[in-house]
Amino acid sequence: MVGRQARGTLAVPTAVQSGDYLTAIAGRGYGTVFRTSSDGVVGVVANQTFTATAHGAYLTFETTPDDSVTRTEKMRVSAAGGVSIGNSYVGTNAGANNLAVAGLVGIGTTVPATGVHLDVQHATNPTIGIKKTNATTRQWYIQAVSNNLAINLSGNQATGINITNSGFVGVGITAPLVTLVAS
Repeated sequence: MVGRQARGTLAVPTAVQSGDYLTAIAGRGYGTVFRTSSDGVVGVVANQTFTATAHGAYLTFETTPDDSVTRTEKMRVSAAGGVSIGNSYVGTNAGANNLAVAGLVGIGTTVPATGVHLDVQHATNPTIGIKKTNATTRQWYIQAVSNNLAINLSGNQATGINITNSGFVGVGITAPLVTLVAS
């Protein structure tokens, strides 16, 4: 499917303006009548007024919520490659290659309970890693180890902070037996 859009007339087309739909896939359903507007749309929209050297465009995903007839944008992939999801972020600039989400985010769960909810299924020690790209050092990990919490460098419990399920804290010690101990 390819869509084409221009302003003006067929004989004398003029430039597409920012906000003009270039093409769309849309759906309309019958309730008591067919409506003149679509209930859901995936569209390609001009992000700027087009010239011979400028054709910035973004993708929009629009839906109509239950018990409503008003379609609104729910997600946008910007001309710079950023993705905005959720009513309060759509239309804002997420930045190049960034993700902005309004609401709760669930990874490994369909029912997130907090801002970012990770439900990590790992056989032994669920781990969240923070690593600088292409670096063998500067890798930090947050791990659940035997019902304890470990925050450490490069996955080595002995180089970090370990908090037991009894509330004991060890710095450089994997199994502290008192309130606070450091090696």
